[in-house]
Amino acid sequence: MQSSLRFSSLGSGSRGNGTLIATDSTAVLVDCGWSKRGTVARLAKHNLAPDDLDALLITHRHTDHTSGVGVFTRGFPLPVYTSHGTMFSDKDQGLVEEALFHPIRGGEKFEIGDLVINAVPVPHDCVE
Repeated sequence: MQSSLRFSSLGSGSRGNGTLIATDSTAVLVDCGWSKRGTVARLAKHNLAPDDLDALLITHRHTDHTSGVGVFTRGFPLPVYTSHGTMFSDKDQGLVEEALFHPIRGGEKFEIGDLVINAVPVPHDCVE
């Protein structure tokens, strides 16, 4: 039996971005631009809790996509899939604890649960 695929925007704009991608057995939050409390509240509107997530997938290092990642993963230590340049942008200590970091490269496919993701590089005004 094939699993259904669901997409839901949790919000999009300069104050934060995030999209939920889910199947019957896997849930991934793409980008996390809000506080921990804000992200938990947005997930709750979709009848989900942070423990229902399998991973975070971070597309790029703009703050409206990443400002909540560090605090969210300190409370809920999920794997974070992102590029090396996004993880270590501006020579900082990193977006999240290195133990949570799962590097991805443009043009490569990878899996999170039953999702197969093809990382497609797109020019944007940030590192990777």
